[in-house]
Amino acid sequence: FLLYRQNLLDNLTVQAKMIGTNSASAVVFRDRQAADETLSALRVSPEIVRALIYLPDATPFARFERAAPPARFAVVARLKRAGLDYFDTRLELHEDILFKDEKIGNMVIEADLQGLYRTLFGYAAMTLLAALVSLVLAWLLLQRLQSAIVTPLSRLTGLMGRVVSGDRNYSLRSPIDSDDEFGSLARCFNEMLEQIQRRDDSLRAELLERERAEQELRIAAT
Repeated sequence: FLLYRQNLLDNLTVQAKMIGTNSASAVVFRDRQAADETLSALRVSPEIVRALIYLPDATPFARFERAAPPARFAVVARLKRAGLDYFDTRLELHEDILFKDEKIGNMVIEADLQGLYRTLFGYAAMTLLAALVSLVLAWLLLQRLQSAIVTPLSRLTGLMGRVVSGDRNYSLRSPIDSDDEFGSLARCFNEMLEQIQRRDDSLRAELLERERAEQELRIAAT
């Protein structure tokens, strides 16, 4: 907001200096028609709704006003500077009219800030829309990451917990749903379980054979 307001102020300041310089001779010679024509050049700036030229004794000398200027609001100025007043919906710029470095009058230009507010509202709406779209895309990406990363890891973790539990069931296997890194990890995990199962089966067979041999020795000794 401050950047747009400063751009508007810079534009008004340039136009005020130009109009002040061009209307100096009209003020000196009290040519109201020439002063009105000079002020009418402000019509090309849609944000300017009113401009007045005052003589040194505060007498109105020339005036420019659009057909339907915005209504004034009786509010206290939020910010005041030398030659500048900010209100809720308007801005007033005061510029001295000089002739040979002598003040011969004063000019007041009033600009409507509603167009500025509409522009800012449009940018705010676009920013909000972009933020909502970003949130939706982030949520979709999170769902994809969850299905591609979190779910396979949770499945492997749960399977590992079941394997190392009290029953030591090495016959369990992890399903392989993809050919990516997680698929390779699940395949390696299954191969490891298969090797452990074969070794476990071999050890059990060896223990049974040893028990059978010991039993035969006891029978023979008896």
